[in-house]
Amino acid sequence: ILIIIYVILRAVAQTNINAYQEQLDWLNVEIQVGEVLASTLKALPDDYMIFNNVALNYNGQLTEIDCIVLSCFGIWVVEVKSYKGVIHGLAANEMWSRIKTSKSGKEYDSEIKNPLKQVERQVQILSNVLYRKGIRTTAQGYVVFPVAENVNVDSDKVFLNSSQLKREILSYNQVVLPKDRVETIRGVLTQL
Repeated sequence: ILIIIYVILRAVAQTNINAYQEQLDWLNVEIQVGEVLASTLKALPDDYMIFNNVALNYNGQLTEIDCIVLSCFGIWVVEVKSYKGVIHGLAANEMWSRIKTSKSGKEYDSEIKNPLKQVERQVQILSNVLYRKGIRTTAQGYVVFPVAENVNVDSDKVFLNSSQLKREILSYNQVVLPKDRVETIRGVLTQL
């Protein structure tokens, strides 16, 4: 009886260890992704301001924006997704597919919510929050999959890595926000 109890307890303990290891692996990926994005965006010129993990509440709609980049050339809302594997989707679809290969070589197909829809909603909420503060402006929304193997999506708003995102942000070179408006927006974002 003691041996059976020992075997059962050992199996339960191993299951718990495996579950905790998966959570730890996921957290490590999240940290690495955040560090890569932060270091890439910090390499932007000094007149670009970066706001991470911005919580917004507008008319009861809650959202947390992974990153907002602000400069006189515009505002960019960035959603970072830590999905591994190959991502497939159409911008108009509600769901996308993700094909992931396990360490043993087995392929898994799963669905994920279309993150473009999420970032579009975040852009709209941010615009509404700024509008309530007397600021009429628009923002660009982008999604980055920095640990995915590949992304096959029919949108130029989705990137495989943060270097592509940085290039996109720097491609905007026409001043659209005067310095005083940038400072006003910075003040609003700092208080969120």
